[in-house]
Amino acid sequence: MPIENTWYEQLVEHAPDALLLVDSDGIIRLANHQAETLFEYSREELVGNNVDMLVPKSVRGHHHVHRDGFFMSPKSRNMGEGSDLEGVKKGGEKFAVEISLSPVKTDEGMFVVAAVRDATNRQKTQNQLRSLLETAPDAMVIINSGGEIVLVNKQTEKLFGYSREALIGKKVEVLIPEHLRDGHVGRRDGYFTAPRVREMGAGQELAGRRKDGSVFPIEISLSPFESDEGTFATAAIRDITSRKQAEDQLRAVLETAPDAMVIIDDTGTITLVNQQAEAMFDYQRSELVGQPIEILIPEHLRNRHKGYRGGYFDAPKRREMGIGLELSGRRRNGTTFPVEISLGPLNTEHGRWATAAVRDLSERKRVEQLEVSHREMEHFSYAASHDLKAPLRNIVSLIDLLKEDLEEIDLPEHIQDTLGLISTNTGRMHSLVQDLLEFSRVDRHERVFETVDLNELLHETCELIEADILSANADVRYNSLPTITVDRVLMRQLLQNLLTNAIKFQPPGQRPIVDVSVKELEDDWEIAVADNGVGISKEYKEQVFQVFSRLHDLQEYEGNGIGLAICKKIVDIHHGQIGISDNSPQGTTFHFTVAKRA
Repeated sequence: MPIENTWYEQLVEHAPDALLLVDSDGIIRLANHQAETLFEYSREELVGNNVDMLVPKSVRGHHHVHRDGFFMSPKSRNMGEGSDLEGVKKGGEKFAVEISLSPVKTDEGMFVVAAVRDATNRQKTQNQLRSLLETAPDAMVIINSGGEIVLVNKQTEKLFGYSREALIGKKVEVLIPEHLRDGHVGRRDGYFTAPRVREMGAGQELAGRRKDGSVFPIEISLSPFESDEGTFATAAIRDITSRKQAEDQLRAVLETAPDAMVIIDDTGTITLVNQQAEAMFDYQRSELVGQPIEILIPEHLRNRHKGYRGGYFDAPKRREMGIGLELSGRRRNGTTFPVEISLGPLNTEHGRWATAAVRDLSERKRVEQLEVSHREMEHFSYAASHDLKAPLRNIVSLIDLLKEDLEEIDLPEHIQDTLGLISTNTGRMHSLVQDLLEFSRVDRHERVFETVDLNELLHETCELIEADILSANADVRYNSLPTITVDRVLMRQLLQNLLTNAIKFQPPGQRPIVDVSVKELEDDWEIAVADNGVGISKEYKEQVFQVFSRLHDLQEYEGNGIGLAICKKIVDIHHGQIGISDNSPQGTTFHFTVAKRA
């Protein structure tokens, strides 16, 4: 549809709502600036495309049914009553909307004008454009200087329960509760003495009256306009029952918020706090409201904070505080603690306020300190194990040389036993140091995630432990395994540890049978290694993943209790889970998950 630079176009461009002109095929033919702002598309991206692009995917399939129904019986009507409507921004973000429709008949055929309003953060509107009266989502009432109603829209009929014909020509006071009518006449006359665009209701509770006599809270905006017939006033009336309910819900949410919530005015005075703020700072609500916010700040920071506070109100915006700074709060007893603070501006009828969400970081700091200690301990473990490895290897070599030198000497039996014990324990210590190094190397390993054929990786792993497999006459089975995205080196070590355990922990004389299988989950692969071995008692199924956890004597099965701890660490690195279940009729199944995408 060609668009001319007419007064109509100017009215559309300055409308408070997003306006879309749509043809019967659902193609957007015109969009105003508010539509660009609301949906975050440029006008060029909107015009010529199907209006379904602004509708959630879940309802696009049947959206055309509603559109076709409208064009079959075109008339002005409000959509969304009794249901929740949503729009979709360019970035995919969904948001609640209110939509009013109005048909427009042109030489090119029938079109529909859709007025869309963001219902998540309503903004008061002053709609004084008569040509857009029917598409406005609010009740619109135009009165003359004598207070007589000369024009209303469909929303007015719906809101107040009167037909259009029953209102036109009546005094506007018919829409006002009876006990307020006398006072309203004086205010109406005063408005026409000095007419101007203004919002009514600031600082007071306004109410409307329906045809059935019921009273409800409203919000009114007034706009004057001149015509050949004199001065008129356009009143945009909005039912704020839902907003009142939302405010009550907001107060309830504020009380259940996990963070301490503190609201201050532009002088820094506390106006509202929630129960979390009481608990965090150890004050009663009555002790905080009316006090300067600095009461919650350590004394040596208070003067500086006043400057920060003033700067925030000079340029208020939603922002997180504390980036690059160490912020602290102060309890009633004077103790201080680390905090994180997010600020948000809040417009009220009393002026610009600010909402502060305060989070106690004491626990996070404690965890961070533990993580630092953990890293330091891992570094120490690696360094100590690495430094012990060489001297232990030398001791083992010296003991072997000593035993060779003493072979031809007929030593007493107790000396031979002692030498044997020294050799055995030194060998175990060397093995333990080697395992500790392996455990430390998992964290120090430079991780490279890549696409890996699990069949090939298992084949490589079996070649590495071929001696163990042949010695035990083990049967390792796997078939048609998928391709996964993992760190190849770490995953090979994980599989090697699980296969070695499955082969080792067997009843005497039994042939080990190990089955490796994979189950596809929604977001993960679950890999299972099942054996027919001695099994693990239920009470030990969590314990076995701890370092140095052993369930058997060294005389029964060798090992230092580190292998499964390494397995868990590798699974954690892959953001997976590892666990154990029984394998019928005997044995154990280890199963762990890896994400389908790294």
